[in-house]
Amino acid sequence: TEDGAVSCTDKTVTEVVIPEYIDGIKVTSIAENGFKDCTSLTSVIIPDGVTTIGEYAFDSCSSLTSIGLPDSLISIGTDAFAYCRSLTRVDIPASVTFIGAHPFCECENLTGIYVDENNQYYSNDDRGVLFDRNKTYLIQAPGKIAGSYTVPDSVTSIGVAAFYECEDLVSIDIPESVTFIGGWGIDAGQALRSIRFHGDA
Repeated sequence: TEDGAVSCTDKTVTEVVIPEYIDGIKVTSIAENGFKDCTSLTSVIIPDGVTTIGEYAFDSCSSLTSIGLPDSLISIGTDAFAYCRSLTRVDIPASVTFIGAHPFCECENLTGIYVDENNQYYSNDDRGVLFDRNKTYLIQAPGKIAGSYTVPDSVTSIGVAAFYECEDLVSIDIPESVTFIGGWGIDAGQALRSIRFHGDA
């Protein structure tokens, strides 16, 4: 488009290498719903210069196994990669300053969300769970997280759908520091047997 946003109308596309320029216009963003429901898409390479991935940009790209995020990226929209059921790992560059709500919800094979250590706004723990920089806000657990998980003592808020449909999660320990849990925040799968809150309910 004229504003530098790219999208795809061919829902059968399997691999995409997005160019830096299209018809002389520099690509700067992935449009809202840009690749939504491209169920055959397996991989995407996004060029340096792209700063924004719009809301629902890759929603329901169920065959997507890998995504390369450029060092120029600043913003990842709400549900940008929701229902990408084949996605196994996400690496977030240092440049990202904004991540919308439940960006990787229902990514059932996602083993970890890893943030560049130089990022000043976001971080992860050793289980690949996504947080804000100071680990006060738990944003998203990867869908493949398994066994028991203890929320860090620094956390005060657990985001909307943070553990949604984490089918292999058996137990969650929540510290007394937590004062807010968003909707569907701990709505994990059928394997979940216990939720322990250490504070005053």
